[in-house]
Amino acid sequence: MINILNPIFLKWNTNNSVEHFDMNIDSNSWETGAETFFNVFKNIFNLCTYSRAKKEYVLETEGVQIINQEQRHQEMPTYDDDANEIMGEQHEVEIEWTITEPKGHVFITVDGERVGIEWADDKIKDLQGNEAHLRDGGKAYRVEEILTPDEQNTLIEIKRLAKLRDMSTGKMREMLNFRMMDLSQ
Repeated sequence: MINILNPIFLKWNTNNSVEHFDMNIDSNSWETGAETFFNVFKNIFNLCTYSRAKKEYVLETEGVQIINQEQRHQEMPTYDDDANEIMGEQHEVEIEWTITEPKGHVFITVDGERVGIEWADDKIKDLQGNEAHLRDGGKAYRVEEILTPDEQNTLIEIKRLAKLRDMSTGKMREMLNFRMMDLSQ
């Protein structure tokens, strides 16, 4: 589903995360596992991995300029089975980069599972393997989603509705959100 708060892509990178655990094998694995998210902000790309325990990670890069790479943690309130608040920790590994070469990748390996983004031949793949065009804008590369004419019109309409929504309040704002969600399906 499209991000209605900031509609950039209609289909590409809509499922922007990969879990480093398997609930089918261990129903409590989410407690010790991690999850990696991928985001694009104009020409800045970002992988962010969150977990409840500190994780060692391996980073592999090619064709990028790393802007920021840091590992941090903070105390966060969580709840036990009886809805009692207990203090827990949230650990984060964040990597931000720009693409500098027409072929490359950024992969992070956590708990033996390697996930990431790769590009070549003017195409880039999101975490789920969906392809988009990678355009060289001179100073920076940018992502351009591959859409049919109907899908392009839908994305244009959603972006227009988002601008109207940002100027609206109350019931009108709510109705515009619902309309954008309907269009994105």
